[in-house]
Amino acid sequence: MIKRYINLLPPVEQQELRIMQVNQQIRDFGIRLLISLAVLIAIFLAIRFYLNIEVKQTREELARETGLLNSLETSAFRKEVERFNAELANFEILEKKQGKLSGILTEIAQKMPADLTLDRLTVDQSTGRIEIAGRASNRNSVLSFRQALIASERFKNINFPLANLEKPSNVAWQYRFFVK
Repeated sequence: MIKRYINLLPPVEQQELRIMQVNQQIRDFGIRLLISLAVLIAIFLAIRFYLNIEVKQTREELARETGLLNSLETSAFRKEVERFNAELANFEILEKKQGKLSGILTEIAQKMPADLTLDRLTVDQSTGRIEIAGRASNRNSVLSFRQALIASERFKNINFPLANLEKPSNVAWQYRFFVK
């Protein structure tokens, strides 16, 4: 139910009363708007202050972690590079002593049955020793690889651990032999 007020004032005063009411509403709206803006500004300033603190703390933590990571990476990377350089030197010396290493690797790859996978290859520079290890789907493949290595004129002293024959399938195998 809407209340209606009866205004018995003269029309000029009714007009002034309406203008005063509109002015009052505009003033109230302006005050509410200013208060809302002040609250929003205060909230934004608080958020900005909080975010600045968080950014500063995050940068400090990032700097600490970066320094730690760099020191760890540097030492681990240096060790990895030194190990790689030593292995590369092994290959170069073996290649100079025994001929082309690529020929040796090619012959090993050709003699491996298709279901053998090679997981590790180590070449010793001073002795010409080669150690290889991997996985095979069955024992017969491991034995046929051994026969192929024995038949090769390039390799000697083929070490065949009995652990290569422990399982009939999904066999982990390893060999050690020398280049002639």
